[in-house]
Amino acid sequence: MTVNLAPGTAPFVVDGNVQFTIAVNGAYYRCTVADEVLCRYFGDTRQSGNRLAAFERGRERILAVAAAMTWRGPLIQLQSMDF
Repeated sequence: MTVNLAPGTAPFVVDGNVQFTIAVNGAYYRCTVADEVLCRYFGDTRQSGNRLAAFERGRERILAVAAAMTWRGPLIQLQSMDF
């Protein structure tokens, strides 16, 4: 399944976490990927604070994991255990 960011949206940072919206089969899901995920799996450090760059490095995997979690409902929070 191909998953993309919802049309007209872009990821953004809130309190160190990256928030984004995906569209899956016509439904929209608001997602948050925790800063710990970005640091542990996608090369960010808490000192660099470059969360969006880390998100872009892991974008394909992050979106795939988020799409697999749509059973959780319209608000999806991704933590380390999800990866």
